[in-house]
Amino acid sequence: MSKPYIYFSALVGVLCGFITIHSFLAQSWTSIIFWIIAGLLVLYFNPDRKTALYAGASFGFFNIAGWLISGFHGTANQLGGFTVLLIGFSILGGLCGMAGAFLFNKLFRKNHN
Repeated sequence: MSKPYIYFSALVGVLCGFITIHSFLAQSWTSIIFWIIAGLLVLYFNPDRKTALYAGASFGFFNIAGWLISGFHGTANQLGGFTVLLIGFSILGGLCGMAGAFLFNKLFRKNHN
């Protein structure tokens, strides 16, 4: 398992989340297309299936977390509810990233570890 690759996918996830909330993609469903393309590019260079699953989960978790955190404009009394949403949706994003990595490897990397 390649830890630098997993850390790199987390960084790409944070950057994707930040970019989509602070660009023309903000408040648009097209940001999901951007996330899918970035996730596929990250997965294309995976060294093996196990690393791809961890990298996909890392990308998905930090993508949603970066998107939510960089777009939060609430007050201090809203932090409790925001934290619950942040954790819940970030875990969901991580699970979706892992599922996407699994499907990517199943469909396109048949002869790959």
